[in-house]
Amino acid sequence: AGVPFFSSAAAVNGGATADNTVSGPTTTTEAGTRLIFASDGPLSSPSTVNLSLTFGGGGIANVVLDISNMTQFAGSFTPISYTRNGSSASDLQGITFDSAGHVTGRFADGTFRRIYKLPLAVFTNPDGLEMRDGNTFALTAESGPARVVAADVSGQAEFAPGVRELSNVDLASEFTKMIIVQQAYNSSATVFRTLDEMTQTAAELKR
Repeated sequence: AGVPFFSSAAAVNGGATADNTVSGPTTTTEAGTRLIFASDGPLSSPSTVNLSLTFGGGGIANVVLDISNMTQFAGSFTPISYTRNGSSASDLQGITFDSAGHVTGRFADGTFRRIYKLPLAVFTNPDGLEMRDGNTFALTAESGPARVVAADVSGQAEFAPGVRELSNVDLASEFTKMIIVQQAYNSSATVFRTLDEMTQTAAELKR
């Protein structure tokens, strides 16, 4: 049985090195894996190889490479075909929220993924919080420490996404109502002013 040497950074039989970093600085894997093939070509062991990937920004992932269908005959090692079931890099194009506080990212490839969950801070004495600019509050000794909970499991409160948008009024309708009210006010003021002038004239005639 043959025993070629396989590394995630170097092809079998001394081929060119391959970068195992998805993005960011280039790194290579020095530790190799010994592949054992039967005399008629099929791979005997191992059936999988573990790869550690490093992403730009500090993210990491462990990938299990299935090599059980590899076959080795006399000659150089040549990969013929491979398949993958992962997703390529994609830009974040927008975000949405739900009542549980989940922040869901919408990506350029049409996929959606939860990327964050908004917490809730509960205080023993909310009235003791210090009010600051921008409709924000600060922790004080009177308010007590913050207890962080999740909206969907604590029962303390829930988020209402889109409420600000739903509270917006129809400006055209509101301006129309304002103009009508203003005209009615002007008409009423004119009537009272005319009545006042008539009263003053009648008083002068009496003198």
